[in-house]
Amino acid sequence: MSSQQVWLTVASVASAIALLYYLLREDDDEKGNRRKGFSSGGGRERQQPSRAERLETDDLDEEERKALAEVAKKGYYHGRPKSQVDNGPVSVSGSTAAAAAADVQPRRRAEFDDFQKKWDRFDNEKFVRELEK
Repeated sequence: MSSQQVWLTVASVASAIALLYYLLREDDDEKGNRRKGFSSGGGRERQQPSRAERLETDDLDEEERKALAEVAKKGYYHGRPKSQVDNGPVSVSGSTAAAAAADVQPRRRAEFDDFQKKWDRFDNEKFVRELEK
């Protein structure tokens, strides 16, 4: 048996012992009670039922107190505003729309964007040939 095989066997045995120790060890929980198995809430231990906690509401403002009261009453809170009647979109009159369309002229992005202007130069074959030289 070579030394490499011996080291492999020793490492395998040590890993198996470490795994068994981890699975079978006893831990102290928060109350000092001994328990077996996983310490991170794995499948072997039962979960304790959740406890209700009392919140300090002295430093909450009025809006936060209302939200808290809604959660206590309904069991959930979506924070949606109350429904309001909406008249829908306002239509634009024909003369105003025509005047607005006449004022807006199509513009190339390179006219107001220096970065686009820089890259638009590469559309010019003469410029590209100059760079290739």
